[in-house]
Amino acid sequence: MKIETDKSVQDKNATCDNAVLSSRLFRGFSIKHNNWIYGDLIHTPEKRMRIINYTDISSDGVDNFITINEMVESKSVGQCTGVFDRNADDIYEGDIVVFSENSKIHIVKYINTGFVLTASNGNIMVYNFNPNILKIIGNVFQNPELL
Repeated sequence: MKIETDKSVQDKNATCDNAVLSSRLFRGFSIKHNNWIYGDLIHTPEKRMRIINYTDISSDGVDNFITINEMVESKSVGQCTGVFDRNADDIYEGDIVVFSENSKIHIVKYINTGFVLTASNGNIMVYNFNPNILKIIGNVFQNPELL
């Protein structure tokens, strides 16, 4: 079976595709704002998790940053893998992905020293994340019914 590749996906830059960023870019779900927050992970003394992000809001080229420092649900926190799917969406730990050639569901996890895909039966697959054949269909925090 031949898989056609979309060159436009390969040309897009994912927000965490840089090795430096992927070692520190996280996401977590804010119940307060009902959305995902992206940035650096902070553990509070109260054993909670926060995501902090510095965003440039200038429109005239002068640096003008605002700081977002938001409490997030601990179970929702995931680190960016540094790669993206066939739609150029960043793949994070906790994402649910399918292979385009067989539609089998896998969960992205960080185990020991790297990211792996686990099958729904719990088997671990060490896999080279190929953006041309993976598609994100949800995440374990918001879409547990997919598992």
